Amino acid sequence: MARRHKRVAAKSRWRASWKGEMQLGLVRFNVEAINAHSRSGSDIHFHQLHAECHNRIQYDKVCPLHGEVTQEEIVLGYEYGRGKYVENNPDELDAMRTKEERAVRIEEFTAADELDQIYFDGRMYYLAPGGVHDREPYQLVRRALADEGLIGIGQVVFSGKEQLAAILPREHVLAMAMLNYAPELREPDALGVGSDSSIPAKNLRLAKELIRSMTSDRFKIAAYEDHYRRRVKQLIASKRKGKSITVPSEEAPSPVLNLMEALEQSVHGGNGHASHGHRSTRQHRSRQGRRAG
Repeated sequence: MARRHKRVAAKSRWRASWKGEMQLGLVRFNVEAINAHSRSGSDIHFHQLHAECHNRIQYDKVCPLHGEVTQEEIVLGYEYGRGKYVENNPDELDAMRTKEERAVRIEEFTAADELDQIYFDGRMYYLAPGGVHDREPYQLVRRALADEGLIGIGQVVFSGKEQLAAILPREHVLAMAMLNYAPELREPDALGVGSDSSIPAKNLRLAKELIRSMTSDRFKIAAYEDHYRRRVKQLIASKRKGKSITVPSEEAPSPVLNLMEALEQSVHGGNGHASHGHRSTRQHRSRQGRRAG
């Protein structure tokens, strides 16, 4: 665990996506946000090629008056009328942020299970102390959150707009998860999924039994891997060596079952999926009985 903490704090290794202050009442300390998602070596990127000559398709930045231009010659412009722009540079936009907006302002604290996971937008950042003197208040806040079992909710100007964020204690670091505002989510009522009031009791009992039989004592995300990515990498490696391509064989489709038959066969071991440490239904019921007693 100590090694992981050391890597997060090593600013020379990972570039900070954002720098500012953490504000908790009158307590302030500098932090840097570092993207928690490492995509290096995990993504497979394909480029577009011209099928005739196999050269890579290029997208040049071209001015209709002067032709191709460099990145240094490009400025940002807001179109307020057809063909009319107000130009801004990044320094001007950054200067519009007040001192308060250069900070993660924690407004309140709540239990983690009080925040519906649908509000998480998928972006997660580690927060590292901005300097040596920021480490003590940083670790104080992290430890207090961990001991209380709480997360902080606040706002921060990030990527050009004010965003909602959750501050989470994770191992030896603080993490910042970006959230959606409530109006940014669609209401599920329009999906027309119907009501569960007409579900037969036997079907519900079998569904619960199936779920219990596939419930793990401890979830281990490391047990899962990207099988499709591995096969694509094997495909690329084979084609580079001029080898023939072997398409993965597929099992014959299972006969179509009605819902009751599918539930019964799944409960009795006919689901066909590999286990990731699922405990038996009998074990689950035994644990429930001990809790009830």
